[in-house]
Amino acid sequence: MVENKSSKIVGRFSLWAILGTALVIATTMPAMAAVTFDSTNGTGFVGKGDVQIAFGWNNKQLQDNATGVAFSYKTVDTYNVTEVWATGSEKSHTEFKSHEVNVTKTVSVNGAVNGDPRQMKGQNQFTGFNLTGYNNGIPVIDGTLPKVDYVNFGSYTWTDNKGDVYTTDNMPMDANGNLYTEGNNKAVLSVEKVSSTGGLYVNFGSITILLQ
Repeated sequence: MVENKSSKIVGRFSLWAILGTALVIATTMPAMAAVTFDSTNGTGFVGKGDVQIAFGWNNKQLQDNATGVAFSYKTVDTYNVTEVWATGSEKSHTEFKSHEVNVTKTVSVNGAVNGDPRQMKGQNQFTGFNLTGYNNGIPVIDGTLPKVDYVNFGSYTWTDNKGDVYTTDNMPMDANGNLYTEGNNKAVLSVEKVSSTGGLYVNFGSITILLQ
């Protein structure tokens, strides 16, 4: 009976120790605040907890690095590009192929530290960052969207090495009647946007982390 009581006492102390440790860990973790952002005008709010979790900072590290925190909004537009060219084959005179092109645009978002009105004199605590709109600077664009070419599908007359003359219908030609051919002379027949995604990023130095 004594042995059983000892086990129960040890078990209770272990349980309280685990709960106490968990409570300490929980109270030292930064609180996660919801990020609000309007992508149409670049305004919103980012709580300090979101920034702390993103970079793994404690309160002091955030206070020390606050002036170096920046925000940006990145959009990725995906386009379906269809090309056409004359193959030179007797079975299939014209070929069509499609592929996707991504164009990424990154623009800076103005952010300012939002002070905590509850803090006492001399404290440097703050609640987060107010996002006040897009920066007027030139956005950074990665990727090139091809322009659509003029394509006329018509009859094309050509002569082979033996001197025989042939006429083939529905061949892709430019405005001067020259064939679009395989390689760098393919014609871009159409460019259509198929999707667009965007995200708010927090930046510090060379580190960029998606927030929303």
